Amino acid sequence: MLNQLKIAYTKKALEIFGSIKGRDIVDVNDTDFTDIASVVMTDTDEDRFVFDKEMLFSFNIPVFFIKTKAGLV
Repeated sequence: MLNQLKIAYTKKALEIFGSIKGRDIVDVNDTDFTDIASVVMTDTDEDRFVFDKEMLFSFNIPVFFIKTKAGLV
């Protein structure tokens, strides 16, 4: 049986958005992205190092931004 992929959140994104019912979650800092369906982060997160992770692009994992303030993201 295949396990369902997890959603990786930054701490701030999890506070604002909350988890998705029925999905396991993981902190974006605690994953190697092999079991991740998507990444959720905010425009104020300093965890943007996530874009340096080769696995994120190798697996074509979508990244969703939560806009929390005015201005460009």
